[in-house]
Amino acid sequence: MLSDFSSKDKIIIPNLQNRDQLFQVLEKQWIEIQNGIDYSYVLIKNSIFQLNEIKKIAKSLFENSSFNWKIHYLINENKNQIEIFSFLNHNDGYLNNLKKDYNYYLNSLNNNLYIKETISSEINSIENQCFSAPRFISYQNNSIVSDAQTRKYDRDLFESKIDVNSYNFFESVHPAYAYQMLRIYHFLEKNNINTSHFIDIGAGPGAALQMLIELLPSYSKIDVIEPSPTAFAYLKERFKNNSFINPIQKGFFDYHPDEPCKLAVSVGSSHHFNTYFLFQHARKILSKDAYLIISDEFISPFSNRRERTKNIISHHISYIFDLIKLGNQDNEFVSSCNDDEIELLRVSHSIYPRIKLEILAGNIENAEGMCRDLLERISIIIDNNLNISNSFLSYYRLSFLELQALVAGIDYDVECKTYVKNLIKMAESQGFSLEHHEKIYTTTSGGNFSSGTHLVCFKKI
Repeated sequence: MLSDFSSKDKIIIPNLQNRDQLFQVLEKQWIEIQNGIDYSYVLIKNSIFQLNEIKKIAKSLFENSSFNWKIHYLINENKNQIEIFSFLNHNDGYLNNLKKDYNYYLNSLNNNLYIKETISSEINSIENQCFSAPRFISYQNNSIVSDAQTRKYDRDLFESKIDVNSYNFFESVHPAYAYQMLRIYHFLEKNNINTSHFIDIGAGPGAALQMLIELLPSYSKIDVIEPSPTAFAYLKERFKNNSFINPIQKGFFDYHPDEPCKLAVSVGSSHHFNTYFLFQHARKILSKDAYLIISDEFISPFSNRRERTKNIISHHISYIFDLIKLGNQDNEFVSSCNDDEIELLRVSHSIYPRIKLEILAGNIENAEGMCRDLLERISIIIDNNLNISNSFLSYYRLSFLELQALVAGIDYDVECKTYVKNLIKMAESQGFSLEHHEKIYTTTSGGNFSSGTHLVCFKKI
């Protein structure tokens, strides 16, 4: 339940009798959010309207306007009462950027490309505010057997905290996951960087690399480094017919190429190990004027563990909310779900928005406790089952992966996030100059260096 502090901010409608009544409440709340309030929570205790009717009323207010609301909202039914959670949309310009780059780089390319399908589905989901999973999302998913399944996980490995099997199957619906690869390609092309031979640091199952090489005009050798046995198994399978990909199962610090390299790329992996050491080792193996490109999730600046916990929760829960808010549509397809999947939907819609309310209200301990409880609860519901009855469930499975990363980040175990300005300081102290920085996707307020997905490009000097 919401804490007493958060409960003070509830807007209660005892008996909703007409559309205008709801319009007036939501319009006032949404204006307040756009003007600086962090959130709104409206509770409708009784109503002449059913849940889907209330969704349509809110949607008509949201869409039937000459202007664009800078709002994200989710409508949920809980114990026969209707809840409306509303927050600021931190990415109101993201769709335009996505479409512009899609049209410039991808529109004329083959429709079967992994990156084109992924970004196309993301555009559709944002534009129509609906679930629109990529067509390659599979309902029946079998994990790849690896040595990791027959031994205890090393606590330093990715899979000790994150379900790598689910990551392989569902990561593609992560906000900006594919778009970051398009922005990396933009930087490479703009600076005329030679990509014939480069290093991929911590490639995971290899989906991001697949999207990047679909864009590259040519390449002759890519050393792909991945220490996780499970991720490495998927990586080898993905590129088994590509002789230019050289998979190497070892940690980055154990990688020593025969000659210095001119380019290294790290996508979503810099926070999985000692980032400061990453720059030290990169300096050893890269040639002068070589580029080190890092695209990853970073949190807002912090100076103590409590601030870091707050920023980690705020960051991940924003990604999650941006996924599950797509559930505002009339979910007729829910009838295809089994009982466990329906329970996953129910607890996701009920508890994730509450966690976001709690953290925005400054109730860090409450939010952390709810995250840990929910992690345990959903773990029982999913029970390592990789199969889904409908592709829209991939958004909820990805949300659970974000929750795993969130809790691991609080514990600072495997997930060791820093903030962008600190990353830049580390790099500069080890002889790298900042060549380019852009925030690709925003998860909290606070400007260009706050939480979100960032692309940070360095040159060895």
